[in-house]
Amino acid sequence: MLDCRLAGYHLRLNADAATRLLGDATRVLVARRAEDGALLLAPSAERHLLRFNPGHCESLVKLRNAHGDKAVALHELYAEHHLAPVDADVPLDIETDDDLGLVILRQATPAASREG
Repeated sequence: MLDCRLAGYHLRLNADAATRLLGDATRVLVARRAEDGALLLAPSAERHLLRFNPGHCESLVKLRNAHGDKAVALHELYAEHHLAPVDADVPLDIETDDDLGLVILRQATPAASREG
C-alpha cells in the first residue's frame, strides 16, 4: 500500500511509495501548484517539468529507516510560499502523470483516507 504524508516540514513516504514514485532518485524538484495547493514532485534531472511553476526547489531524498521509508525536506518550499508547518501527520492522495513524469500530491479526502 502506498502511503504518503505531510509531517512538520517533511514529506514522508513509506517504502512502497518511495520505490514506486521516486525510484532511486536522491534529489527531487518540489513545487506547489497555486490553483489547488497540490505538491508536484519530479526527478531533479527533469528540471524542464517544473519550469512553469515558479518557486520550485530542489530537495534531498533521505532514507528514514531500514524498511526503505524515505523523506523529502520541504523547508525551502514552505519558506518560499510562506506556509506554516503541519502539526500532525496529514495523509495525501497520490496521483501520477506518467506522460509528464510528475507525482501530484493533495490533501487526502475523507473517503480516500478510509479506502486506503
